[in-house]
Amino acid sequence: MRVAAAFVALLVSMTLQAQESAGSGSAAKGQIATSCGGGHTVDDYLAEKNKIRRKRNTSPLPNDVCILGWCRANPNAPTPDSLPTSHPPQETSPPQAASNQTESSSKPAPIDACDPYSAAQDVEVGDFYYQDKSYRPALSRYESALKSKPGDPGVYLRLGKTAEKLGDAERALREYQSSIDAGPDQPSAKEARAAIERISSQKSSK
Repeated sequence: MRVAAAFVALLVSMTLQAQESAGSGSAAKGQIATSCGGGHTVDDYLAEKNKIRRKRNTSPLPNDVCILGWCRANPNAPTPDSLPTSHPPQETSPPQAASNQTESSSKPAPIDACDPYSAAQDVEVGDFYYQDKSYRPALSRYESALKSKPGDPGVYLRLGKTAEKLGDAERALREYQSSIDAGPDQPSAKEARAAIERISSQKSSK
């Protein structure tokens, strides 16, 4: 299971990098407030992950096919050497040598590590909770996603929607505004602006 998840992560990372090098990234994505993910939003990762998942499910056979105790190795299965063993390379600074640890102890440690794949996983689970109207677990997952991918406009939008469902209009407004600031030309910004107008009109009518 972990190997399959890591394989999907590697495919997502390679596909997004290829798209970026081909120049398919729009100018709007370059305006996103964070560099985590190379300008790709968590929604981009989810879309690519779902695309890869659909392709892989066209022949959802395991590596070894066993029927009634009779097993046959799948000739198309990847060899263990070709499978990834961990997440794709992350955009974090390399660990410093032990000799530099005394010098770096006075410097502040980075607050959040960039891990778009973990953020996409958290958002997937959060979306499931949100659709199930379990808003507090959804909020927790979205907060975790924001730690893995700081400044993502799609995560801010989800935080705003969930806070609104929980009756916290002030936080919802803050999260919606953060979504607009992080990606003013992203689709999430349009939805965030509409939500801000809706909440503001509700406040003024009271």
